[in-house]
Amino acid sequence: MANDPRFAGETRLSMVDPGGHSTELVTADRTADGWEVKYRHSFPIGALALREGPLKEEVCSFPALMAAVKDLDATIGLEYRPHQCGHVVTLGATGTNLISIRTQLRRWDPELVHGQVLDYEEISKAVAWLGGMTLEERRAIPGLEPGREHTLHAGALILERFLFALHALNCTVSVRGWRHALLEDDRYFH
Repeated sequence: MANDPRFAGETRLSMVDPGGHSTELVTADRTADGWEVKYRHSFPIGALALREGPLKEEVCSFPALMAAVKDLDATIGLEYRPHQCGHVVTLGATGTNLISIRTQLRRWDPELVHGQVLDYEEISKAVAWLGGMTLEERRAIPGLEPGREHTLHAGALILERFLFALHALNCTVSVRGWRHALLEDDRYFH
């Protein structure tokens, strides 16, 4: 991802990767020699953990969502200044599934997903919309990857709260994860 031409003009990237039990945040600046990491942290926040905690009910109530927001914001515990985050990129299944749903992909095509933009409002609406559905209703959504009906609303909430903390209005979806970032950086092989 570090060498992805889509981000060639960016001087700063912040990458958010919502996972099952942790969420990674990395902010890095472009230098003449590559990228310099300014901030890196693995937060003990994940979609599976939220489903075991405040979002354990199949259909989320408003109080449960607000409890999850409170827990997430307290655990994130940081707030970037406006414009400090640079260009935000999200990695992983949350972003890719939200794009697949928006475009109603019936068959996975990474080229149609990679580089698409999700705005904060779209993600927030997805939290409420998906959280208000039963598992069966989520399972029937065109474009949703099988098995993600259990966690996508929780992952979307995590992504929303990280964008809130970063003061970011949107994020670009990347189908290339950390594995690709490491493979593109020669420093990891020396």
